Amino acid sequence: MKSKSELKKIAREFRMYGSRLLSTKYGNGLGDLSRFLNFIESNDVIYKFIQENNKESYDIEEICRNRGWRNKYPLPIEKNKEIAFIYQLLKYG
Repeated sequence: MKSKSELKKIAREFRMYGSRLLSTKYGNGLGDLSRFLNFIESNDVIYKFIQENNKESYDIEEICRNRGWRNKYPLPIEKNKEIAFIYQLLKYG
């Protein structure tokens, strides 16, 4: 089990990578996405949490194809399904 200070450090890094991805400049998106996913998948606490919730499978390619340019993605209501959807969407990106 991680200590409270270790969890705070992980949370701070997660927010840093997430913020960088959300504010990415044109042309840097794939690099920032790769950094964010690399952080998630190399962190045992976060990755284990995602894997525990990534039980539902979505056809992300089809969802992206049918989504209009300005439309938002249809996020599932249930927390575990939302986590699965967002993770699969990030991986597809």
